[in-house]
Amino acid sequence: MWASRKRRDAQESLEKALDNHVHFKAASNQLLAAPPDEGQALRLVRAYEAGEAEPWFTAHLLGCIGHEAGYDTVLAILRSSPGALAESYAGVALTRIRGEAARVDLERELVEGEKRQSREGAAYGLAALGGEAGGQPIVEAIRKRLIRPQMGSVLDDIGLLGSLVLDLFESDSERDRQAAFHAVDSALTHEDRVSRVPRAAAEAVLRALERGRVYASPRTRDDVVERAREVLGGRTDD
Repeated sequence: MWASRKRRDAQESLEKALDNHVHFKAASNQLLAAPPDEGQALRLVRAYEAGEAEPWFTAHLLGCIGHEAGYDTVLAILRSSPGALAESYAGVALTRIRGEAARVDLERELVEGEKRQSREGAAYGLAALGGEAGGQPIVEAIRKRLIRPQMGSVLDDIGLLGSLVLDLFESDSERDRQAAFHAVDSALTHEDRVSRVPRAAAEAVLRALERGRVYASPRTRDDVVERAREVLGGRTDD
């Protein structure tokens, strides 16, 4: 009874969002709360193929539905890189649909994707999977100029501020150091994460800025310095 009601509510919410994409957030919540449904996934795939659903909308909601029937469409959206954040939605959606089994496709796209946007979308997907296994491929992609150093921010999502990021700050590669900077900056910016920033990471970013080993705009630099000092001022240990 409960599953049937959840599925019905999700279907109604999906139809409403298809009529007007502005309702996608409400649909997201309903679809995430309901069991994966093949019929809903196929309904959305058909709407996308008919041009009735935008790529970003389709990728995101197929991920919320979480049924295998939507996987190939999401992967195609990631590879085509249509813009409007569709790629980042697609990378995360693949993990919601297939979980750890999506890692192979994401790592392949990170390296072989024809467009930078699709490679960066794959990085977001790897970050959503979590675990240290995703960190090194992302760093290597940054080093090889496959994705931007700004994508180092996802290393915070993976939880690597206390290990990999600290090593990157000491690297001779400017791209490594910039990736580390963006990881710490991301953590300091999020209110729900700043309390978990390791003392060593706060010290490392201040040291890198003081020595001119990383670049940041004056405003960003000032913000990072202020937040990092607040972290250090309120900590006695890690």
